[in-house]
Amino acid sequence: MAQTLIAVVDDDPIEVVLLSEIGSEVSSGCEFVGHATMRDFIEAGPAKYPLVFLDRRIPPYNDYSETLPQLTEAGFNGRVVLMTAYDPGLEFDDYPFDIQGPIDKLKLLDPETLGPILDAVSPVR
Repeated sequence: MAQTLIAVVDDDPIEVVLLSEIGSEVSSGCEFVGHATMRDFIEAGPAKYPLVFLDRRIPPYNDYSETLPQLTEAGFNGRVVLMTAYDPGLEFDDYPFDIQGPIDKLKLLDPETLGPILDAVSPVR
């Protein structure tokens, strides 16, 4: 059975490793793919990902107000989980995809938090 591809857009490769390890424990149907830049993610073809974990401050951008519009332009229509170590309390415009968060990166490492997020996109548990 094919695994569901999950993108992690974060310049810290440790985030991909941690989410992959914990994600494999709570949902065997997911494969995490890391992208260190928005450009890399967009060039990889965002349509193949039903879910993307997006870091708030992926260089050279300052926050989601700069990166979320790029997802729209790239035609992404899946689900976005906003990751952050600090939530500045931003409000978001309307986007053609579902947005969840921002969620503290440490909280995402809790299977009780990560499991339901993955269950929403992966048919295998």
